[in-house]
Amino acid sequence: GGRGGGAAPAAEATVITVIAPDAAKLDINGTTELFSLALDAKPGFRRVGLKARIDRLVDINRDLKARGANIEHFYDY
Repeated sequence: GGRGGGAAPAAEATVITVIAPDAAKLDINGTTELFSLALDAKPGFRRVGLKARIDRLVDINRDLKARGANIEHFYDY
């Protein structure tokens, strides 16, 4: 056997950057924080790089918005 069988492939991930308030906790299911940088142009906010599971992007986006954060950019490999 081995091939086929309907096993789900491993979740694919992408990298997104997010603009978030400094106080926001981005402990969102399906993401891993990669970096966080202060935004000189927007005091009180930071740019955060997140590794995000593609199959959870809708939920991740909703959770980010609930924390006052917005997705800035998606990186496609």
